[in-house]
Amino acid sequence: MMSDSIQILQKQDSRFPTLLSEIHSPPERLFFRGKIPDAHQICVAVVGTRKASHYGKLVTRKLIGELARHNIAIVSGLAYGIDVEAHRATLEAGGRTIAVLAGGIDNPSISPRAHENLANEIIASGGCVLSEHPTGTQYRSYHFPARNRIIAGMCKATIIVESTIKSGTMITAAAALRENRDVMIVPGPITSPLSAGPHQLLKDGAIPITCVQDILEVLDLSAAHAAADIKQAIPMSDEERSLLSLITHEPVNIDEIARVSKGTIANTTQLITLLELKSLITHVGSGCYTKT
Repeated sequence: MMSDSIQILQKQDSRFPTLLSEIHSPPERLFFRGKIPDAHQICVAVVGTRKASHYGKLVTRKLIGELARHNIAIVSGLAYGIDVEAHRATLEAGGRTIAVLAGGIDNPSISPRAHENLANEIIASGGCVLSEHPTGTQYRSYHFPARNRIIAGMCKATIIVESTIKSGTMITAAAALRENRDVMIVPGPITSPLSAGPHQLLKDGAIPITCVQDILEVLDLSAAHAAADIKQAIPMSDEERSLLSLITHEPVNIDEIARVSKGTIANTTQLITLLELKSLITHVGSGCYTKT
């Protein structure tokens, strides 16, 4: 069966997401295209306003791009604004992302229509697009709250980036809280109406986050453990692996790396570039590198 063909997953199937099966009103079946995540895959929802500010887009790209490198699947709704930024940041980081739709998942039913190509990129990258609605279902306004319970329900935690007080984002947050899942918020400028939703959730007990380490702590994952997971998943040659072992969290100059590894500067530079592209090391200036 082709990976982009529509498949059906019944609730009693062992592959059905474990956390989603535990919510008060789980879907009886899911229609999906792509690769459904493992039943116990750690998933985090990222949702927010459709009219994202530059600040909202920037922090979403930064936080979610980094989070996606830690073997955590990013779940969102393929909507304009924060949703699409979360999906794209995950794809650019080489991570897995899941789009949950309020209608059918066949190409003619995907909404917004402008995101059909993005949906297919998600599938091609090893993620999936899913819905509880069959092929050909056009979304209705009342589908969105039901869709939002799936986004929150299949995730260990939900991150809110920019939202007004009355919005679908707040419905997703409420669904997460109802299922005793963690809700995290990205603080915003107090002058912005898009900060009203997150700041209200903060008053209600949501957890403020300003960096990936904050998120990992909420998920009860150490940075070292999460980083080990993703490094094992990233393919590396023996030469790359050997060179990476020489780089620590203290800055080291490329000349010193070449000397210790007994390699030429040209070969060391090539390997360093490959490790940088895989986000395993970071250039901190003056020809010095640290482990990411």
